[in-house]
Amino acid sequence: MATIPADDTRFRIASPPIRADEPPAWRLIGFASLAVPIAGAGLPLILFVPQLYASHYGLSLATIGLIFFLGRFWDVAADPIVGVLSDRTRSRFGRRRPWIAAGGLLFGRVRRCSSSRPRPWRRSTSRRRCSSSTPDGR
Repeated sequence: MATIPADDTRFRIASPPIRADEPPAWRLIGFASLAVPIAGAGLPLILFVPQLYASHYGLSLATIGLIFFLGRFWDVAADPIVGVLSDRTRSRFGRRRPWIAAGGLLFGRVRRCSSSRPRPWRRSTSRRRCSSSTPDGR
């Protein structure tokens, strides 16, 4: 039986060289670990919302699946565009901060508009827009 000499480099498995510009694995794991609570928060939406919409609102599961698909499909198109815009932004506040601030303002506005529904127990018959000065719409 033939043996391979230890110094013969023809039969060794080459390990990829470690590049100096790559962050260490522990740092990548730390960054990736932020996705765990986000995924955990989204899991109930994926599990329970379709059943709720099907039972209470009469939507078919195919329609609910289409709605979820359209959301993911929108992400396929929008995420690279937003990434490029964010990478190319140059301001005195940095590349990301203007986008974070705009997203926060937009989220606050949408949240305020979605929670300002007409209340039947109020005496006023005029419908106020979501731009009212107080949270309860007075």
